[in-house]
Parts: sequence; C-alpha cells; structure tokens
Amino acid sequence: MTSIFNRRFSRLIRISAFCLPACILAQQTVAEDFTADVLMRDYDDGQRSLFLTGVIEGLAQARYEHDGKDPAGAKCIYNWFYGGGKDSRLEIYSAFGSHSNSAPAAIVSALVNRECGT
Repeated sequence: MTSIFNRRFSRLIRISAFCLPACILAQQTVAEDFTADVLMRDYDDGQRSLFLTGVIEGLAQARYEHDGKDPAGAKCIYNWFYGGGKDSRLEIYSAFGSHSNSAPAAIVSALVNRECGT
C-alpha cells in the first residue's frame, strides 16, 4: 500500500514541477484571457521559453502515460521541440501569430499532434 502511495505521490510531484511555471505565468494574466497574443506581447523571451518548456514537458508526460509508458510518442515530442535540425520555436511563434486569440498551450498541442500524432 505504501509503495503505491509513494509512486503516485512521486508522479504528482514530477508533473507539478513541470506544470508550475505555466501556472505562474497564467496567474499573471488574470485580468484578461491568456492568449498567444498576450504571451508574445507581454512576456520576454525567457518567460516564453519557460512557458513553452512547461507545456512540452506536460504534453510529453501525458503522451507517455497515454501510450502505456511506451516512450516513442514522448520521444517524438522531445525531438520535435529540442532537436531535429529545425527551430520549432519559429514554427510555434508563427502559429501564435496566425491564431493570436487562442490559448498558447492549445496551439502547441495542435502542432505536436500534427507532428507526432495523438
């Protein structure tokens, strides 16, 4: 029983560590909707990078769990964002410009789904 609790608690801590930066940034925009336009207009490069990293880590962890702990889907997400020879941030920022009134995490999720499937 304790072992199951420890694994679940450990998983919760790991997920929280990745999601916390996104939550902090989102809290700063309580007065208005948190859109891609707000992220690009009101946040500096470091803050945007922190936000995107949190989204990517959350999507990769969710994909890993969804796939029954098969790492292939999460690995695709990581390769798309962190490597692969192209700058995924430029693709993300371009999509933010095209869908400026949408939630930035939803835009990133759509790009990940296009690249790596669901």
